[in-house]
Amino acid sequence: MKLHHEENYWWDLFSWKELEHLINLRPLMSTDRVVLLHSKKGYKWNLDTWSTQDSIPASVIKEVLENGFLYIKEASRFTRKINELANEIEKEYGYQTDAHIYATLNPDLPHPLGAHIDDNDNVIVQCEGATNWKVWDKMDVIPDSRKDWVNIDLDKPPTLDITLLPGDAVWIPKYHPHLATSEDDRLSVSFPSRGSKDDLFQDREWVKLSSM
Repeated sequence: MKLHHEENYWWDLFSWKELEHLINLRPLMSTDRVVLLHSKKGYKWNLDTWSTQDSIPASVIKEVLENGFLYIKEASRFTRKINELANEIEKEYGYQTDAHIYATLNPDLPHPLGAHIDDNDNVIVQCEGATNWKVWDKMDVIPDSRKDWVNIDLDKPPTLDITLLPGDAVWIPKYHPHLATSEDDRLSVSFPSRGSKDDLFQDREWVKLSSM
């Protein structure tokens, strides 16, 4: 995958309003799916008779967004548009694709992972706000320990230095160090792709129910 970016790639992919709807669907917000970053506070919440312990209340997610950063994984079927783009990427490149929703309402915070690498190719679509992206050439040697994949010290200028606005996208191949800096409240969706071309793909049919 070639390193590049596109303007107005998918301008209406996802919105704050849609995220608001999702975080209020508490069963979707499981602790396996929602990753809280930059949050040093240990959150606890009460359980009523019908709630499960591994789902996070919307009020807690709101507090994290205002004071830190989070991402929601396994989200490629959360909306029809996200599902359609995941399907397009799978057809184009032939690898299984997920969707991760990244969000913060505190742009003054530095990215908790700093400059880092991933072991998958990524398409990142800016949905709300503005984010500066710096991307470097592929690392010559990949560290054995994943703890050395984050907060990487780089002594050369990036190959790509751009600011994404809503609808813009950037393609980042695996093992290319990259750094995201929020310039505004950030909402974006990342589409990581990896696996084997022989593996099974998720069913991408979007079911429509006729009205009664």
